[in-house]
Amino acid sequence: MPVLGLFLVGSPFKLGFHCDDRSIQYPYHHDSVTVPVLLAGGLGIPFITIIMTEVCRMLIRSRNDKRPSEIWIAAKGIGLFLFGTMVTKVFTEVIKFSTGRLRPHFIDLCRPDFSKINCSIGYIMEYECTNNEVSEKLLRASRLSFPSGHSSFATFSAVFVVLYLQYRMVVSFSHLLRPVLQMSVILLAVWCGVTRVTDNKHFTSDVLGGSILGSGLACIIVSL
Repeated sequence: MPVLGLFLVGSPFKLGFHCDDRSIQYPYHHDSVTVPVLLAGGLGIPFITIIMTEVCRMLIRSRNDKRPSEIWIAAKGIGLFLFGTMVTKVFTEVIKFSTGRLRPHFIDLCRPDFSKINCSIGYIMEYECTNNEVSEKLLRASRLSFPSGHSSFATFSAVFVVLYLQYRMVVSFSHLLRPVLQMSVILLAVWCGVTRVTDNKHFTSDVLGGSILGSGLACIIVSL
């Protein structure tokens, strides 16, 4: 709940900038991978993977097999995934608000009044955003660059699926099916991260940080 409150009404750590810093003066673009699309893929693919994997195992298992049922294992897998998703979100938001890194499009959204700023002093801490055409939520988000939330969630989902397939998928007719599926979800996560850079939403280091966070948490969650 405290993290939810931070996300809804909290303010990120305020960083300044240099007037000649071109890295935060890129134009604002809309998301290539929107949040609904991210959630549809990031939740849908793991759910389908878990259910289909356990259904296939159920169809080939022996009636005398006394191991836990696939229904229970699927429910546990989905529960672990949702728990991991929540943990990933919490870690991502706490780091975002703690660092307050400015996004590549920060100046375009903020539009500080440079006529009132003495750029000769170097690092500018005192400034006000003058852009009244965007919401406060969007302005706040422009100061939450590190790490990439898209990348942390997409990578968590992808690595979770990869590990789940590795441990639970039974394939006797093709040695390539499992690695093809695993590489496909990794490719989707990588593509999602690339769009965050090309959309001027994040720096490459933001995406790498989110990917490391997501993959690390996925490894921990799967081991539970």
